[in-house]
Amino acid sequence: KMSDMFYMSESAISKYVQDTTGLTFNDLLNEIRIEKAINFLMYTDLTLNEIALLTGYVDASHISKVFASRIGTTPNEYRKVYRKMNNIVKEKEKQLSNAVISYIHTHFDDENINSAAVAANFNISIVELNRILITQVEKNFDDLLHVLRINRACELLLSTNQAIADIAITVGYNNSKTFSRNFLKIKNMTPGIFRKSIELQDK
Repeated sequence: KMSDMFYMSESAISKYVQDTTGLTFNDLLNEIRIEKAINFLMYTDLTLNEIALLTGYVDASHISKVFASRIGTTPNEYRKVYRKMNNIVKEKEKQLSNAVISYIHTHFDDENINSAAVAANFNISIVELNRILITQVEKNFDDLLHVLRINRACELLLSTNQAIADIAITVGYNNSKTFSRNFLKIKNMTPGIFRKSIELQDK
């Protein structure tokens, strides 16, 4: 079929494959089929017979024989081990996610906190940090940080007579301008108007 498709002789195709990949045509075909079988084993609940038919093998017995020869274990054992390892990885990811979110909740009022420092604290990249946060709380690091700070600021605006500039420092901002800008972005009003509106409601 490939000979007809590429207008080459079978021997020419075989030589090209061997020269390019270091594998014979049949060995390369088996490599590709096994890789596809591995994907089906890991990410689907298809039976071995179904996987065999999808990857060009006669039946479950045929694919098991080739798979064991190539991988060193049966397809079913491979699936069991992968799923066990996958569960362990998921549990570790869950623990990491909880630890990261807890850390940010505890340290959000530190004006020196930033995504690079938090990522370094957990030995992960900033990209991985944001992936965890978006998955768990649907916010990246910066957005979560501002929400936590502004929510805390709202509590202080309602429960204390602290000046707005002092509240800005208390919740982690190094100046009231940055604080007011983020407050307006999240609450759609300035800190001063927020405080006055609550005072009017109380009256």
